[in-house]
Amino acid sequence: MLNHVLLQLNALFIRSLINKKLKSIFLLGSFAFCLSANALDYTYISFFENNKVRSTAELLKMQGIEKDFLTPYHCTVLKDELFGLDLIQNPLRDSLNIITSKNKVLTFKDGLSSNDKFAKKVIVAIEKIRESSSGRILIERMMKSPYPLWIKAGGNRFDPRSFEERPMFGINKAGALSSFITNRLQVDRISFNQFGSGGFVNWDSKKEYSAMESDGKVRGTPTHIALGHELYHAYDSIRGLLDRRMIKGEGLEFQPAIEYRAVYMENLLRRDAGRLYRKYYSPPSKSVQGSMLDSKGRPIFLPTDCYISH
Repeated sequence: MLNHVLLQLNALFIRSLINKKLKSIFLLGSFAFCLSANALDYTYISFFENNKVRSTAELLKMQGIEKDFLTPYHCTVLKDELFGLDLIQNPLRDSLNIITSKNKVLTFKDGLSSNDKFAKKVIVAIEKIRESSSGRILIERMMKSPYPLWIKAGGNRFDPRSFEERPMFGINKAGALSSFITNRLQVDRISFNQFGSGGFVNWDSKKEYSAMESDGKVRGTPTHIALGHELYHAYDSIRGLLDRRMIKGEGLEFQPAIEYRAVYMENLLRRDAGRLYRKYYSPPSKSVQGSMLDSKGRPIFLPTDCYISH
């Protein structure tokens, strides 16, 4: 099996020499990482609360790969991992923008003095987010993002696109690993010359969305907290950490890693605003099992961009 993987990686390297969009230095580094990962497929993650180990053994066994062949996949939980190291910066601090009601683009600084109704709502919401210690760090990182971000009116979601509407104009680390390991190159539809993307933070400033809280009651979510949730998606995106792998585990809601991370950020904002924690990402129903809170009712922090243990 390892020889098969080596052949696949060698083929990818040859193709990279032909495709100018791929950068050889990055590819060589990724090949080395993939060799250490052997034949892991990063489609699913099994998350265990006690030891933070993610195992794909069952999935790979279905593919005819023996469990003993796997390299354990561990998550290192660091106190600052929620935001990571502040290494890549835009010193001009003009990365966070607002698209006004009249479809005009304003920098956040210009939005402070704008009379546009939507811009005013964005400024008020961000000031509320900044009342949280975690929220202050989040907004600071958004302003110094290496890629541009635009807050616009719309249903709550983050859309990683360029201003010219080109989708996913930077690849994510989990997707890159999966591409190399399974020979699913994405260069035909995703630019492969950078990690991370900016994009559009769509925000509904008029309507609170309903969510079940930790006491089992459904309540409206303040709009500034909803904006904080989407901004954390944007923060993961600019670092190439939009991890769409699904989380499987006893007592856990079956949702992508990206939503666990954004709900965790949301719950920090909820706590600092005197609100109860959000329990589920999906609307509660009989089909929803598990939650995004641990056995003690605390928000689950799910690291991503984990390390291969040796």
